[in-house]
Amino acid sequence: MVAVAIHDTPLVADGIGTCLKENNHTYTGTIHGIEDAEQLFAEHDVNVVIIDPKANKETGMELVKWVQEHYPKCSIVLLVPRVSDELIDAAAHLQVAAVLDKGIHANDLARFVERVARGERLLSGEEVKSARARLERQGYATLANLGDVDKDIMAAIGNGYTDREIANIVYLSPQTVRNRVSRLLQRLGRENRTQLALMLRDYDDVFGRFRTG
Repeated sequence: MVAVAIHDTPLVADGIGTCLKENNHTYTGTIHGIEDAEQLFAEHDVNVVIIDPKANKETGMELVKWVQEHYPKCSIVLLVPRVSDELIDAAAHLQVAAVLDKGIHANDLARFVERVARGERLLSGEEVKSARARLERQGYATLANLGDVDKDIMAAIGNGYTDREIANIVYLSPQTVRNRVSRLLQRLGRENRTQLALMLRDYDDVFGRFRTG
């Protein structure tokens, strides 16, 4: 028997819970954030937690860190709509046990959960290595490691702001913003602002590194 907590929308969580119970696992409940997790983990001996990093408009990664800090023996599975290279890289840094696509067959999910509960890590080193190589090749590794000001500028470019509007956001002169944008184009291997905006659009911002409001 494996006790599982799920961080996802209620409809998805109920479906997963039904699948797990049919495979003789214990579905202990749905958690929407750290406050829910504190109560549920205090009441149950949870072996595995399934987390959607983007469910309920939360980063989800904060919940991952909380579980690892307070319940290090609990294995973590990320269940996501799309398995991206950014997510694989982040999961490897966080030492998550597995990253699975939500399209996975229910019985396969139950089997993976059982393996993870036994201490297996299903995220292979080769998978991580390949993901990181693609991120590096496409410039996304550089994007992720920009300084805070450049991240804010990129976010503003993604929202279609002008240099003057960006200058008001980052408290720099328009000319300084233009200079920084030129350097960003060089560093990220793009030819114009439109390409920078498209790059950010295609980037899976797992940790919420860019403010896009």
